[in-house]
Amino acid sequence: MIFYLFFLSFFVTRFFWHLVLGWVFLVLVIAGFGLSDAISNPLLRTLMNPLILEFVVGMVAAHFFEKLQSANWYAPLILGGTGVVLFALLPDLHRAVLGVALGPVVLGLALAEEQFQIKIPKMLALSGAASYAIYLVHNPSQSLIARALHGADNWLLTFAVCCAAGVSIGVLYHLIYERPMLRFLSQKWSTNSSLEYRNRK
Repeated sequence: MIFYLFFLSFFVTRFFWHLVLGWVFLVLVIAGFGLSDAISNPLLRTLMNPLILEFVVGMVAAHFFEKLQSANWYAPLILGGTGVVLFALLPDLHRAVLGVALGPVVLGLALAEEQFQIKIPKMLALSGAASYAIYLVHNPSQSLIARALHGADNWLLTFAVCCAAGVSIGVLYHLIYERPMLRFLSQKWSTNSSLEYRNRK
C-alpha cells in the first residue's frame, strides 16, 4: 500500500524520479551501513526495506520499455541474466538482488515479445496486469480461507482453495478498482499536462 501511495505521486509532481532516486539512495545507505535494526518505527522500516528496490526496478523497466528499441531486447536480458547467475553463485547476497536482476529480464522479454510479435493469451496478459493486485490480496485471503477450512483438516484442499481464491480475488480487485483508477488518473494527468502546455504558450 505504501508503494501505491508513492506511485500516485507520479501524477501530482514533476519531481517523481527525483523522489525515487532519493528513496533508493537512502535504502542503499541504510542497507550498506547495516542500520536497518536501528530503525524502530514500523513505517520507516518498511520504507527503507531493500525489497523496495524491486518495485523501483519494476518502474524503471516500464520506463525503459517506452524508450528502448525492441531490436535491443537481448541487452537487458543479458544484464538481468548475469545478475540472476551471480545471485545463484553467491548465496550470501540479499534476496532483493534477485528481484532487481529479474527486472531487466522482464524488460528484455517484453521487448522480445514486441520485436518478434509474440501473441500472449489474453488470460495470461490479464494475470500479468493483475499480478500486483494478486500480491496484495493473497495474504489476507489465504488467512481467512485457512481459518474457514481448518475443520476439514485437508492441507491439499486448503492450499488449492487458497491459490484459486487469491488469484480470483486479485483479478477482480484489478478489474473493479485498479484498472478504472489508473484510467482516471491517466486521463487527469493528460488533461493537466495539456493545460500546463497551453499556459506556457
